[in-house]
Amino acid sequence: MNIGKPKIIAGAIGLVMLLVGANYGQFEVVEYGLRVEAARKADHWVQQFFRKTPDYVILLSTKEFSAAHLARLQETAEFRDIFHYQLYGPSGRLVVDQASGSPAPNAAGDALAQNVLRSGKAITSVGSPDQLLADTLADTTAAGLTFIAKVILPIRRADGSIAGVALAHVDQSEIRAAFQTATNTLSIILSSIFTAALGGLFIGFVVARKREGKSRRHVDFLAKYDQLSHLYNRAGFKEKLEANVASGAMVPARMVVIFLDIDHFKHINDTYGHKAGDGFLNHVGQTISRCLQATDFAGRFGGDEFVIVAQRNDLAEAGRLAEELQSAISTPIIVDGETISTSISIGIHFENNQSLSFDQRMHKADLALYQAKADGRNTHRFFTDELELGIARRRKVEAAVLNGLNQGLFSLAYQPLLREDSLKCLGFEALLRLVDTDGESIPPEEFIPVAESVGAIGQIGLWVLNTAAEAACTWPAPLTVSVNLSVRQFADGQLAASVKQTLATTGLEPKRLELEITESLLMDASIDADAQLSALRDIGVSIAMDDFGTGYSSLGYLWKYGFDKLKIDRSFVIGIEERDVRAREILETIIVLGHRLNMVVIAEGVENEAQAHILSEMSCDQFQGFLYSRPMPAEDLPGFLLKNATKNSEQGVTGESRYSGPGAGQV
Repeated sequence: MNIGKPKIIAGAIGLVMLLVGANYGQFEVVEYGLRVEAARKADHWVQQFFRKTPDYVILLSTKEFSAAHLARLQETAEFRDIFHYQLYGPSGRLVVDQASGSPAPNAAGDALAQNVLRSGKAITSVGSPDQLLADTLADTTAAGLTFIAKVILPIRRADGSIAGVALAHVDQSEIRAAFQTATNTLSIILSSIFTAALGGLFIGFVVARKREGKSRRHVDFLAKYDQLSHLYNRAGFKEKLEANVASGAMVPARMVVIFLDIDHFKHINDTYGHKAGDGFLNHVGQTISRCLQATDFAGRFGGDEFVIVAQRNDLAEAGRLAEELQSAISTPIIVDGETISTSISIGIHFENNQSLSFDQRMHKADLALYQAKADGRNTHRFFTDELELGIARRRKVEAAVLNGLNQGLFSLAYQPLLREDSLKCLGFEALLRLVDTDGESIPPEEFIPVAESVGAIGQIGLWVLNTAAEAACTWPAPLTVSVNLSVRQFADGQLAASVKQTLATTGLEPKRLELEITESLLMDASIDADAQLSALRDIGVSIAMDDFGTGYSSLGYLWKYGFDKLKIDRSFVIGIEERDVRAREILETIIVLGHRLNMVVIAEGVENEAQAHILSEMSCDQFQGFLYSRPMPAEDLPGFLLKNATKNSEQGVTGESRYSGPGAGQV
C-alpha cells in the first residue's frame, strides 16, 4: 500500500479546503467592505443634505419638497455614487422618489421603512441590481451596473429621535470588480501552487493570509479615509481624535479647531466639471497634509468642508497656520489642461476650556467660518463670544428677511413731503419696515444690508414698488409717492421694465412716482447706470439723489445725470442748529446749486422750528421730518391729509410757490 498517496490526497484535500476557506474569507472581506463603504456613502449623503436643510423635519412630514430642495438632494446623491434614492416620512410612507418624481404608494418600500423606524437601526444589503431593485424601484434597468448596495437608514433629529427614513441605492460595481480581481488572482496563484507540488501547500497558505490582510487593510482605508482628499472621513476623524486624547498626544488646552470651506466651489464644478472639482479637492487635501505638524490631523466632512485639529500654543500660531493654508491652497493648479484657483474661508476656535467637548469646539469654529464668509470670504476669523452673539443676531435678521414676504413681516410707513412756504402736503416717501415674529422691530440700517447680502433685496424692492404704487393710486392726485432703490436692484438691468410693469398694473401716473437713488449706485462700475437712468427718465418718473453731501463726487454726478430732485442729508440740517457757520454756508451753497441746476431741493430730518426757519430763509423747497410727522401706516394717511388740507384752506394757500424756476410745478 502506498502510504504516501493518502497523505497526498489528504494534502490535496487540505489544500482544496484551504483554497475554499481563503476564497470564502476573501468574499467575506468583500461583502464586509462593500457594506461598510455603501453605508458610509449613504450616511454622508444624508448628513450633508439635511445639515444644509434645517427645515427637513417639516419637509418629511408635509412632503413639500421644493425644486431647489430636490436639486440639492440630487446633486448631493450623485456626489456619493447614489443613483436612486427614496425618502420616507415619520409614518413610514414614501415622500420623495428620485425615479418617479411624485411618488405612488409602495407597499414593499413602506414595509422596509417602517422596519427601520421601529428598530432605529440601518440595514445594508449588497448584490446584483436584479436582486435588490425589484421591491423598491420599478421599471428600472440600472444599465451598466453589475453590483449595487441598498442602504436603509434612519434620519435623526438633533435630539436623536427619528424624523424619517432614507433609502439609497449605491453603485458598487467598480469597487466590487477590483475586489473580485484580487480574489481571482489569489485563487489562480493557489491553484497553480497546488498543481505544482505539495510544498506549495504551505506557500499557498501564507499567500492567502497576506492577501487577506491586504484586503482588510484596504477595507479599513475605505472605512476611515476619504478617497479624494486622502484625509480622514468623519468616522476615521472621530476615531483618531478619541485615540489621541486618550493617549495624551492631544492636549485640550492647546487644541486648535479649524473649519475650512472652499470659496465658490460650486462655480468650479459648474464651469470646469466634476472631474476638475475632484482634482481641486485632492489639491486641498494634499496641501493641508503638507502644512500640518506630526501631532496634527485633518478630515473632510462634506463636499468642500474640511476640519483640522492642531496643537498650537497661542492665537498667533493658529493665525499663522491659517495664513499658510490660505496662501498654499489658493495657488493655481492645472487639471485636464485647465488652470483652476480659488480662495478659502477659515473659522478658528482656540480656547483653554477643559469642559468644552469637541463638538462644541467645532460648532464655535463653524460660527467663526460663518463670520469669515459674511466678511467677504478669502479670510479667516477667530471665534469670540461677541462674534457668537453677532452671528445669532444676524441669523435672526436673515430669517426675518428671507421669510418676511411670505409671513407678512414687511410693511410700509409713509412720511409726508411738505411745501416750505405753506406746509401743504405734496406726497409721501414710502419707508420699509420689518417686524420679526416675536414682535421686535428691526431697523432698516440693519436688515437692508442683510437683504442685499443674501440676494433678497430684488424681490423685496419689487414688493415695495408695487405696494407703494397701489397705495398712491388711492390718494388724491397729484400727490406723489417716493420709493428708495438699492444698488442691487440695478444689477440685472431689468429695473426699468419692472417700473413700467408696476405702473401698467396699478394704473399710477408716471409723474406721480419718484425714485430715490444714492451716490453709491453711480460709483459702482459694474452697473450700467447711464442706460438704466435714461430708460427710467423716458418712462416719465421723477428721479432724486438721496443723502446728498455724504459722497465724494456728488457735484460731478449732478452735472452728468441731471436729477429732478436733490435731497440734502440730515447731517447738514443738524449742523445748522449748532450755529456752525461753515455748515450753514455749505447748506446754502447746496440749495443755490440745486436751483441753478433746475432741481427741487428737499431737506430731510427737520425736527424743530429753528431748523425749519433757517431752511426757509435759504429758500429750500420742501421739508420732511419729525417736526411735521413721523412715518405713519397707510390707514392714517386720510386723517393726516384732511387735517393738512383744512389747515391750508384756513390759511388761504393759493398753491403758488416762491420758486418759479424749472421743477416748480412739483413744489
